[in-house]
Amino acid sequence: MGEHSSVSFAESNLVYQSADPNLLFLSSTLLFTGRRLVRESTSYFPVRGWRKELKPLQIAAVRNIKVNPTEAALSTIAKEIADYAATVTNGSPYDFVCGVPPGTSRSKENFAMLIARAVADRMNIDFSAALRTTSTGKGRSSHPQESVRFRVRLEDDVPDGKIALLVDDVTTTGSHFRRCVDQFRRKGMSVVCVSWIG
Repeated sequence: MGEHSSVSFAESNLVYQSADPNLLFLSSTLLFTGRRLVRESTSYFPVRGWRKELKPLQIAAVRNIKVNPTEAALSTIAKEIADYAATVTNGSPYDFVCGVPPGTSRSKENFAMLIARAVADRMNIDFSAALRTTSTGKGRSSHPQESVRFRVRLEDDVPDGKIALLVDDVTTTGSHFRRCVDQFRRKGMSVVCVSWIG
């Protein structure tokens, strides 16, 4: 017989128990995509993609994170987005970061806004909440099938600069990015759109 370790099962699992199991699952199962997608005249870049056979479980894990986002989850996601965004511009700096606003005008701040704030902190640049939802939407979700009337407007307090990083948590069709980018283009600004999952 071999020797038994003096470390208990509970002690050996302290690291795992302190981490977010949803984030651990997503970090190990979401695919790195490194691709550019286009919706009409708007390009966007998802950092990660679903794994077909695990997608229902991955969607459930994302929903769990959104219910109670931890600093660790926001920091991890922000790092992935910031690192990827830097490759899109070959390291050229962005002037500010803006999040895609909630799918309904009843919501104040969504998961994408929280991520965008964390990305701005990580990149040491300004965060802007210049985009506001103007539609009422049909439900509480920003999923395209539930918020087909998603409309946004650009507030007057847009930061100075020419290049904005627009951040979303999950992109399905790219229509939210397209509608947001249209607002910035009217001000003569360039926008790079990066989502965590697409």
